[in-house]
Amino acid sequence: MLYINKLKTKIDITDLVTKIKGKNILLISENYEFHKSMINFIEHKGLLRVEMNTALIESEGFKADPLFAAKAIKSESSWVNIYLQTEKKLTEEHKIVEKQKSEIEKQKKQIEKQIRQIAQQEKRIQKQLEEINIQEQKIELQRKALAGLQEDISEKQKILDEKMRLLAMQKKDIMRQQEAIIKQNNILNKQKENIKIQENKIDQQRQVLNDQLAKIKMQNLIIYLGILIIILVILAALFIYRSYRIKKKTNKMLEQKNEEIMLQNEQILQQKEEIEAQRDEIEGQRDEIEKQKDIAIAQRDEITLQKEEITDSIRYAQRIQLAVLPPVGVLENIAPNNYFILNLPRDIVSGDYYWMVNFHEYSIVAAADCTGHGVPGAFMSMLGVSFLNEIMNKLIDEKHPIPEANEILMKLREKVIKSLHQTGAEGEQKDGMDIALYVIDHKTNLLQFSGANNPFYLIKDNPVTLFKTKTGDHEVKYLPEGPEENAIPVLEGNNHYLIEIKGDKMPIGIHTDPNAVFTNNIIQIEAKDTFYIFSDGFADQFGGPKNKKFKYKPLKKLLLSTQDKTMVEQKEILLNAFVEWKGDYFQVDDVLIIGMRAEG
Repeated sequence: MLYINKLKTKIDITDLVTKIKGKNILLISENYEFHKSMINFIEHKGLLRVEMNTALIESEGFKADPLFAAKAIKSESSWVNIYLQTEKKLTEEHKIVEKQKSEIEKQKKQIEKQIRQIAQQEKRIQKQLEEINIQEQKIELQRKALAGLQEDISEKQKILDEKMRLLAMQKKDIMRQQEAIIKQNNILNKQKENIKIQENKIDQQRQVLNDQLAKIKMQNLIIYLGILIIILVILAALFIYRSYRIKKKTNKMLEQKNEEIMLQNEQILQQKEEIEAQRDEIEGQRDEIEKQKDIAIAQRDEITLQKEEITDSIRYAQRIQLAVLPPVGVLENIAPNNYFILNLPRDIVSGDYYWMVNFHEYSIVAAADCTGHGVPGAFMSMLGVSFLNEIMNKLIDEKHPIPEANEILMKLREKVIKSLHQTGAEGEQKDGMDIALYVIDHKTNLLQFSGANNPFYLIKDNPVTLFKTKTGDHEVKYLPEGPEENAIPVLEGNNHYLIEIKGDKMPIGIHTDPNAVFTNNIIQIEAKDTFYIFSDGFADQFGGPKNKKFKYKPLKKLLLSTQDKTMVEQKEILLNAFVEWKGDYFQVDDVLIIGMRAEG
């Protein structure tokens, strides 16, 4: 029997019929013209329709089943009509896909342009904020200097008031002293008058004594009177001299006080002028700050509008990304009610992605973490999904048996390196992705795992120790028995046992060793075994009371503690633990965990 599909192989069926003629080969085809093959299928409105060339079948020694032949399309016109409708539908779908690719490219260019504009706007705003900050610091220094000057003026005003008070007191003392001097002068004048009166009396007595006393007595009297006058004159002169000294000293002190007051008045006037000048400068700076503030507000509004436009574009990209990802229902077919996907993008779109396919014989599940997050990571994730779909379609076309996990990763690495034009040159951007991928054989329950930097966690409910046994250059099989030195470390908790199978230390992308081959790990899965693949976002999240990373060991313990729960409950527990650990801190990366439990 030979099967061909025109859409996938493009084989000329007429030449093929000629080549197999007489070799007893039953030719089954799909999407070929009427009566070109023995049995020909075409899909129409979700159903497979068939037409048979009975003559060609019988010429090769086969016999057509009458019941099957009865269901086949008999006329060429009916077949041509269905064929043309199918061709038209495929052409329309191809046009839609091309239009979507063109739209994605336009959106990508628009987003990149808007991101550059935002970066420029942020730089200008940052520069203006720095200038405003410098102006505010200058104003603050001037305010402090002004406050200091005001305090100095207030202090000097207090000193001046005190000096004026002392000067007033001194003036009062001088007035009292002047009044005392006047009183002393009055007393002195009275004494002078008394002296004159006494002199008159002396003259009169002298006249009397001239007659009565001798010449000697008269001279003695004159001497006594002269001594008395001299004493009185000396006393008066001393008093007048003392008053003059006091008055001179007081006048000198008043002159010094007046000079100090005049100097302080000049300083106060000068400080007042400086304060007014600084006030005018501050007013000018305040006006300039207001202008800068208005400019900053206008730019902020412009950035807000641009951010809204970018957010709308990113949300459109999110819809495209979700459309590219495989439906979650694929996992429902693999493990009904025994799986969960915890997907928490840091931004609207994610650099983490999941991918899975399900066939009758086997299923493939992958969790990947692309370089970056947000829009750049999302573009990488869509590339990854597209490449994995291409790889699987090619394997199906080649009628490949159950694929090997490491073979898929190596083909994916080739496509990423080729599409990103990576050469390994120094300074070249090391874009790529980390990934964990496993393939399950539904008949044998053998699981193949291959990882690029990311591990695979297997949790069992019995204390079986696994041992590594090499079966090829890059293939490792895990058995219940083996050499003790090849035993895999096991973490115990909650009566369950966690085994970690590490991925290879190289990414999906350019690597130092271009010929390095990913390891294919083969594990026998048993009923109720639970296994997980994930990105590094959960373990790398900062939070908790000390704002540290969550790390992998606490994640392992958390997974062990949930093994008595359903997979849906496990997802809720993981989500609550992440939210509680993160708290008010910023989410640092995209988070993706895929959990699955083997049926038992």
